[in-house]
Amino acid sequence: MLKFALPIMVLTAACNMVGTPAVSDNIPKALVGTWGMNLADCKNDAAAKGLVKISNTKLRYYEARGTLTGIIDQTPTRLVGDFAFEGEGQAWQRQMVLDVQDDGQTLITREYGPGAIPGAQKYSRCP
Repeated sequence: MLKFALPIMVLTAACNMVGTPAVSDNIPKALVGTWGMNLADCKNDAAAKGLVKISNTKLRYYEARGTLTGIIDQTPTRLVGDFAFEGEGQAWQRQMVLDVQDDGQTLITREYGPGAIPGAQKYSRCP
């Protein structure tokens, strides 16, 4: 009976992999870009306090930088992940939810953890 256990385990593992969407170690492409809380943020990004630039693994705000350290949940337009932040001589951790809506034109962010901004933050994709 033991000689049948290994082939069954291999087949079971192979079946579980079929149809499973690939999960990337990066922030989904739909979230990558430059986002502003208002149009003025997009026009003057050097002094824009409501601007966030998202790359494959980082969030860059006016005075803070966050690096993706772990993915909790991910779809092509949404990420729930852990980020390590640094800014103004401080370091902190946040769990973030990043969600793109309106055919890729609106970004909604939420953060969780000690000192997190309460509620949702809404951004528009910069032209």
